[in-house]
This record gives sequence, structure tokens and C-alpha cells, in this order.
Amino acid sequence: MRRLRLRVPREDGSLFCVAPFEGWPEQTRSNQQLLNQSARMIAGLSLASYRRLARAEALDAAARYLGEFGQNTPTPSEGPLVVTSHQPELFHNGVWIKAFGASRLAQRLEGCSLNVLIDTDLLSSTVVPIPTGTVGATLLSFTPFDASGPEVPYEERTVLDEKTFSRFGETVAKQLGSLVEKPLIQEFWRRVVHHGKRTDRIGERFAAGRRDLERTMDCANLEVPLSRLCRTNSFGRLAAEMILRAPEVARTHNRLLLEYRRLNHIKSRHHPFPDLAIEKDRVEVPLWCWSGKRPQRKHLVVRTTEDAIELLAESEVVATLPKAGDIGELAEAIAKLKGIKLRPRAILTTLFLRLGLADFFIHGIGGGKYDELTDAFLEEFWGVEPPHFGILSGTNLLPAASQLGPDPRQELSARLRDMTWNPDRFLDDLFLEREPISSWIERKYELMEQSDGTRHERRARYREFRQLNDQLRPFIQSEIDDLKERLDQLSERRQGDEALRSREFPFCLHPRGSIDKLSLALDARLVPAAS
Repeated sequence: MRRLRLRVPREDGSLFCVAPFEGWPEQTRSNQQLLNQSARMIAGLSLASYRRLARAEALDAAARYLGEFGQNTPTPSEGPLVVTSHQPELFHNGVWIKAFGASRLAQRLEGCSLNVLIDTDLLSSTVVPIPTGTVGATLLSFTPFDASGPEVPYEERTVLDEKTFSRFGETVAKQLGSLVEKPLIQEFWRRVVHHGKRTDRIGERFAAGRRDLERTMDCANLEVPLSRLCRTNSFGRLAAEMILRAPEVARTHNRLLLEYRRLNHIKSRHHPFPDLAIEKDRVEVPLWCWSGKRPQRKHLVVRTTEDAIELLAESEVVATLPKAGDIGELAEAIAKLKGIKLRPRAILTTLFLRLGLADFFIHGIGGGKYDELTDAFLEEFWGVEPPHFGILSGTNLLPAASQLGPDPRQELSARLRDMTWNPDRFLDDLFLEREPISSWIERKYELMEQSDGTRHERRARYREFRQLNDQLRPFIQSEIDDLKERLDQLSERRQGDEALRSREFPFCLHPRGSIDKLSLALDARLVPAAS
């Protein structure tokens, strides 16, 4: 298992990737040769057959899904399939650039690109931090786009307060004021609200509005929610294999997770995700389980008896399946389940997308880091050589960040440190001739000239040095107190200004030129210059 060292890019307009962009086309072709001709058995089929099934089902599901929103569907190609994924949230431009990377690479290879909406993850907050005011006096307003509600997957989360939702774009535009010239928010939100006629799901509205914008930016990916792919036979077969081989899955998963934590010096047993539980007759598998009536995600646990397979949402039996003779039969039984949803957890999601669909997969920094573990699972569990993948991210700061001057607190903080440790430098001349002050200062200089001695003697000098500073400091205490008050006032005013330097603001708060800057940098590195 290799260890990747990944760092978030800091400079505005900078791109980050692990594999050089120029090498992505060749890595894609290498992946095709590796995977599309493999006879390794996956989910009861040869890997090559499984990939043909998964790809056909995914492209069909994506075309149907986009058709529901009245959006033009890019024509699927027989060429390479480039895949990326993310939650359908208001993410920052460093995430958004993955969609442009997938589209550009597919165009270069005369293939097609697919973005998978990870709507099986939770929508944990309906509040967005919005910078308001002016440069030098910026504040953060935490503005809701909907009423708060229970933490449920995006797949289940509907808009609860249509009035608040519809006004969010206008509210944010007013809050931004002069900080951002021509932000995308109004154009984007008009499209988001328009798609409210077709869906009441928050994540689907966000994604549909974003796709509309992308179509005006030469970025035309196919797109489909992961929940739709979970209805396919290819996913059902993968879930069936996890259930049938539950003990082996859990043991392999936990052993590799232990190695990953050791390699990355991680002490927490919950990072990057917890071990799968293995008890006497119950084994946890990397799947979520919930029902439409109770959409809170639960860990799926498998209990196998002599004549049946019981599925438990943690401790509650939610389904009983016949003990199938092979993966195909069990997949058919899973497909017939009513009211129960099986969804992949993080590692299985990535395995499904990389192994079943993608000729080349583009991660962000977070997903790319834990794919060290995914690669190891592919080799250990299925004996498949891991395919290449890319890691792509970038940084856009709001344009107002460039107007921020140097932070005056740095100079004042340095002065405060100096006053604390060298109070004699700030004494009025009248004090310098007074006793015992003059004797204390003279003794300080004597101590500063003494550098040698035993460890005990050096400690004694340090203690005396501090004592002399403590005796001198009260004579400038009022100046120290004034300086601390100024620093507190500046810190309160600068908090919002410091936030302007964050890369985490949603893409829709930026002007169009921000993502264009990253996209052009990507084009320059991925596409050869014309001769």
C-alpha cells in the first residue's frame, strides 16, 4: 500500500494534480487494456463482461435522468468513459473543476464523460456563509437556503420552506453587494428555482442549475445520481457479492484499514471510516440500509442461517432473502425488495465507479487520499491490478481577497511580544535612572552576556531573567493594556476579511471569470497547443 502526500493548493488560480495532466490520455488507454479484456471474476461475471453491463446501464440511466430535466444529453460514444463524482451540494470551485477536467479529457479522447451525484451522502446543513460589507470591514452572514430538518441523504431531502428557498439567490446577491461584481448566484439560482417544477429534492435542483451553467461553458457531461445506479443489475450483483462473501469482505477490509492507519500514522479507529463489525453470526458489510418511511442511514449487517440470509439495519431485521445458489439469483432477490434501500458506503462507491464504469476516474483530494485503501482492496479481494486514476483540485479566491492589504495585527503582535519580554526597551527615560530599575536592567544585560554553564546554571539564569522582566513590566502595563485592546478590536473587524482568503466559498458566489481561470489553466496543460 503506497502513501500519498496531498496538499491543498493555496495560490489563487492554481491547479493541483498527482498524475501530470499530460499523462491522463495514455493512462486511460492503459486502463482500458487492463480492465476491458480481463477474465477476473467480479460479481459473478468476468470483469470485461461486468464492465460492459455496468457501462450500458449507467449511460442509459444518465440519458433518462437528464431527459427528465429537459436537458440536452451528450451523445454517448464508444470511446473511453471518463468518470468523476461528488455530492450534489454548493461546493467550491476546487471541486467544480473536476467536471471540467472530465469533460476536457473525454473530448480529447473522443469519448464521453459522466458525473455521478453522490446523493447517498447526508445533507448536514442548510446554511451558507456569505461575506458582506466592504473590504476592510467584512462580516460573515450565515444564510439559510431552506428550513433546517433531520439529517437524511440528499436522495431523500426535499425542500421544506419554498419561500426561503426561492428568495435565497436574491438575498445572497444583496449581501455580497460590492464585494463581488456580477456573481453567478442570480443566474444560477434562477435556474435552480426553475427546476423546482421537476423535482422537490434539494440536491437535484442544485445539480440541474449547475448543469445549465456548464452547458454555457463548453462542459457537457452526462450526469446521474448514485441512487439511480443502485437500481441497476450491475450494482445489485456487486451488493450480492458483498452479502454472500460478507466474512471475507469484512476481514479483508479491516486488515487493510489497519495497515492504512499504520502507514499514515492515524490513531483514530474512525478515520477514514470505522472497521466493519464481525460478531458470532453477524457481519457488517460496506452498505447503507434505510427505508422511505425511515430515511436515516443504518449500517447493513448480514446474518446467514441454514436456509436464508437475513439483512439487518444494525440490529433490526429488515429483510430475509432465500439462500441463493449464485450471485445472479441473489441480485434478483435484492431487486425485488420493497421499501428497503441498499446503498454503497464510501469504499464500495469508489470500487463500483472505478471498477465497473470508468476508463479513467478523477478524484478530488479527499477521495484520492483514501483510494490507497481502495487499490489495496482491489488487489487483495479480487486480484485485480488497480487502474490509474487522477486527482484534480484547484483554488479560486473571491476577487475581493486581492484587495486585502497587509494585516496590521502582525506588527502590533510583534510589538506586544517585545513589550512582554523586553519591557526595559519601552521605559520612559525618567525611569531608567531610578533605583532599583536601573539595577534590574543592568542585571538583565549581565545575564544576557552569560551563555555558558551547566544545565542547572542555565535554568537558574532563565528564571532570574523572567523575574526581572516581571518586575519591570508593571511600569509599562498601561501601554500593554492599550495595545491588547487595539488588537482585540482589529481581530473582531478582520475576522470577515480573513474569511475572504478562503477557497471554500460556493462556486455560485464567484463571478464567471473565476472558474474560467482554472478551466483555461487546465486546457493549457491537457490539450496540446496548435502548431
